[in-house]
Amino acid sequence: MMRSCWMLVAAMVPPGVADGVHGCCSTSSHGHTASQGTQPDGSIDRSVFSPHGGLPGLVAERNDPMTTLPPPPAPGPTGRPGPHQGLDLSEIALALHESADSEQTVERVAEFARSAVGCDDAGVLLVQARNRIETAAATSGPVARAHDLQVELDEGPCLDALENRDTIYQIEDLTFDDRWPRWGAAVLELGYRSVVSVPLATAARRYGSLNVYASRPHAFDEDDVAVASILARHASLALAS
Repeated sequence: MMRSCWMLVAAMVPPGVADGVHGCCSTSSHGHTASQGTQPDGSIDRSVFSPHGGLPGLVAERNDPMTTLPPPPAPGPTGRPGPHQGLDLSEIALALHESADSEQTVERVAEFARSAVGCDDAGVLLVQARNRIETAAATSGPVARAHDLQVELDEGPCLDALENRDTIYQIEDLTFDDRWPRWGAAVLELGYRSVVSVPLATAARRYGSLNVYASRPHAFDEDDVAVASILARHASLALAS
């Protein structure tokens, strides 16, 4: 199953990742012009973001900001099944594309992510009308709060994944990651230690980010990141249709 999963990665990760576009992370990269709407360079103006309202590859890690998606991993020595075992990507893709509307699409992808990736919770941030950014789906209250904190503090991996469609942001352990210091400290209090944020985007548009959380450090391996990328790509195509 995992071999077929990895064969799909090149086609299903967010646009640009499979082409070797390099992303970077920085502890001081969060200054933004407070103008209305989208910036001249195509970035999203966070000054008009609201954490509330209705619904209208590359992995950037702390110590290795120029990381390409790794090759397929060798089978583990224990042979224990992971959360990906038995994952039917075709059924997931069909379910997402048959969703009645955008709200159902993002709710389904959050639930699929919680089942398919080794995480405790998952959520989706979407860019709405007038560039408001909102939590469109969350599998728990703490996830919704973690998202709202990013908007309130203007920092966090989910926002950065939303803006940088070619980069997946992975936090191995929030205790020692200082890229988003205020947000990280607050999310530690919510009980999370590991985070992966994957862009939801097509070549023509950025939709948001798919974000998975775990209470334990170093919770996500290469397979988890690959599966999250595939889910995000399917969700992006469903949102675009």
